[in-house]
Amino acid sequence: MRDCLEGLRDLFGGESLSRDELHAAKRLVGFCLEVVTKVAEQGGVDFVESFDNGSLEQRLEDAIEEMQAEAKDDEAMKSVQLHGYLQFGCGDWPR
Repeated sequence: MRDCLEGLRDLFGGESLSRDELHAAKRLVGFCLEVVTKVAEQGGVDFVESFDNGSLEQRLEDAIEEMQAEAKDDEAMKSVQLHGYLQFGCGDWPR
């Protein structure tokens, strides 16, 4: 990916890319758009509005941080549930 990014930077600077570099650069852009779209969807970010007002990057970063916090909370809850089940033998441990 880093090589593709460097290739894109070269292209932006006026240097042409080889056929393979061009193909890889196009794939990188496609992957990046897919990632941004998924993060925006999962994070409830209005992509168009955020892009228009210049806050897209910050909104996506905030969404990633929020998803990370939720995942860590879920993992902690599962750990507590498992610990309680093992310690007390409670099949109906609260969820």
